[in-house]
Amino acid sequence: MGAAALAAAAVLYVSTASSLQASALDTAAPSLNRSTDTSLIKSCWDWVEATFVDGRTQNVDWDSTLQAALAEAGDTADLSSILPSMLKTLGDYYTRLVPAQEASRFSMLTTGQVVHVGLGLQPGHSNAMQVVYVAMGSAAERQGVMVGDEVISVNGRSPALLSKGQLSAALRAECQLQLQRHARSVEAESGPPTEMLMTLVPEPILAHQVTYALMQGDDSDKPTGYIHISAFGHDTAADTRHAIKILKGQGAVQIVIDLRGNGGGVIRAGLDVAELVLEGGQIFCHGINRAGPEWEVSIAGDHHILSEPLAVMVNDSTASTSEILAAALQGHGRALLVGEHTFGKGRTQRVVSLPDGSTLLVSNALLTSPTHARIDKVGLDPDAVAGLFAVFYALYMCMIRFDYGEI
Repeated sequence: MGAAALAAAAVLYVSTASSLQASALDTAAPSLNRSTDTSLIKSCWDWVEATFVDGRTQNVDWDSTLQAALAEAGDTADLSSILPSMLKTLGDYYTRLVPAQEASRFSMLTTGQVVHVGLGLQPGHSNAMQVVYVAMGSAAERQGVMVGDEVISVNGRSPALLSKGQLSAALRAECQLQLQRHARSVEAESGPPTEMLMTLVPEPILAHQVTYALMQGDDSDKPTGYIHISAFGHDTAADTRHAIKILKGQGAVQIVIDLRGNGGGVIRAGLDVAELVLEGGQIFCHGINRAGPEWEVSIAGDHHILSEPLAVMVNDSTASTSEILAAALQGHGRALLVGEHTFGKGRTQRVVSLPDGSTLLVSNALLTSPTHARIDKVGLDPDAVAGLFAVFYALYMCMIRFDYGEI
């Protein structure tokens, strides 16, 4: 069973940390239309009962939970206040209600377009956040923000006091930033930092999910192609195909795919990337849903364009689609994994659109590796520990295996 199995499973992956990521693969996702909140709550709960993948292994008294929640709410039954507490009883973080105001974040992943002020931050000195990325054409770039600047205030608050979610939300809305630029940021002589105060207005920008470069080391006979995939959206496979062709055209004889920090995305995009590397008929993953029995997703046809040695970089933020792809490449001996133990999310979610604009996510399937290794709540072990040396060691081992015909 190939892509049809994915559609049947209504595969949608959710990111590990702050962002929700959606798949348009299942175009027949239902829309529940009921006139009152009470009937809508009942419809949602019935849908969860019918599809929740852990439902058959958990002792859930579905009707009692519903009746108790409605009785407690009385005449003030409200979907947004009642359903989340009911879903929490299932013990699955990924089965949840997404408020209407966050729904637009689904299409952001699949189109590669985000509404943002256009800068990326990481912890810097003391309580500041350091700018590590400025998007081309963004509000941040137009106002002169540079990599190396330090953000010391976001809307009048120290960024150290903001959670990752709060900081992410602030950068997707109009915000006032106070920045410091040290002399090293502009390659000038040392001196007191320059302070800047600016208001940034978010706007649609194109977030490139695939970036690539040719790495030329000391051994000029073995130039290495580097491909970083930050998320899996509808254009990821096409962009990855383009990157592979360009790098091979530039002389790359081995490839590194970097999935570090990739929280997942559209599972079909992960399958499409796998088709660039694996041969037709090879298993991408196994899956099981509430109905059972187990099914498998295989590579349809033979469209692979990459036969060179391959290493895949992973870390503890590599999750969902990234883990499924990494497990498939590792399971078939097609790539060695380098880095850290991965996050451990191997379940898919069904998307249900609700009349008020909110979205119900229900975990409806569990996916395992081609060798039936569990991924959910377990993760993947790398073949080599993190470090640049480990990457090239992995590629060296791949080259040996190529030479001896093992791959």
